[in-house]
Amino acid sequence: MRLLRCLLWIVVCCAGLACTPQSLPKIEGVSAVSAEGESSEIPSQIELTLEIDNPTYAAKLCEGQMRINYKGRNVVILTLEEKVRVAARKRQSVELPFRVSVARNSQVAAFRDALRRGDVSEVRLDWRVKVRVAGIKRYEIVQPSEPVEDIFTQQQLEELRSWLGREQGRAQ
Repeated sequence: MRLLRCLLWIVVCCAGLACTPQSLPKIEGVSAVSAEGESSEIPSQIELTLEIDNPTYAAKLCEGQMRINYKGRNVVILTLEEKVRVAARKRQSVELPFRVSVARNSQVAAFRDALRRGDVSEVRLDWRVKVRVAGIKRYEIVQPSEPVEDIFTQQQLEELRSWLGREQGRAQ
């Protein structure tokens, strides 16, 4: 009986190692696609396209969150609305719908003023994604905070400014 348990543990360990991918899917780029919401408000939903390099098994993005920070405080949080499948062994573009939440803190007004001036030097972005690989293993991919200037192209920054700065006209 003891030998049988030992063999069972060896089989489980080998199966676990065989299912472990050599590397996880990597998010290599982000671009904005569309925004939904009234023109006088910050949009309630933004659709982003992520460039994903998946060198391993099929994966599913189960949860995701992107945070826009201004001077060290979260001002906008984007939350993934639905699970998204990523094909195996391929680099691809995946469109993801995100729900938009605006923080209720003192930095939001300063953030909008910075957007109006076109100053994004103190705006940073970070994200966290939970991925299930091969239907078995779960991983969390965390991207530390980076300046948005390093992530988005100039055209994408202009789109981001216009979407996130929409409410400024109403607030004046």
